[in-house]
Amino acid sequence: MQTIITGAIVIACTIGMVLFLFYINKKSIQKRNKAVFKTFSEKGAGMGVSFSSQEMLKDTIIGLDRLHQRLLIFDHLKTQSVTSLLLSEVKECVLTKEYQHINFGSEKQSDLEKTLRAIVLKFSFKNKPDHFELSFYDNMHYSIYEMAGMEQKARRWESLLCKLMAGESKVMA
Repeated sequence: MQTIITGAIVIACTIGMVLFLFYINKKSIQKRNKAVFKTFSEKGAGMGVSFSSQEMLKDTIIGLDRLHQRLLIFDHLKTQSVTSLLLSEVKECVLTKEYQHINFGSEKQSDLEKTLRAIVLKFSFKNKPDHFELSFYDNMHYSIYEMAGMEQKARRWESLLCKLMAGESKVMA
């Protein structure tokens, strides 16, 4: 009887410690995200931008200022750089899916399978030949289980930006 009670106490302590560690990890992630959003807001305020919509991805934050028709993209992991896109200069915003072929076969019999590599919003500009790509999903950084959610986010942003650009062109006409 005593061994059962001791075992139950050991199991309860182990579960309690694991839950405590998860709680601490969640708090540290929230604290880091809050600091990153604060930095993003400060960079936006320095450019005279206030955000009506924001989205945090793994390595970037997207912010939209509807009033000034400006999209800010902040790379918070690698370069700490901010890219600003004026929607009045954007010709089109299109969601694209980039695929790759993976050989699952042997040397004698090739068996290629098409897999999704990336989900990207591509911006082309009215007065510039180049384009800008905003990655929402990359199979090297995201799990396959996150693919549908990231595609949904990308489609929502594409729809939002296209509506704003269409509304702007009606005002100009």
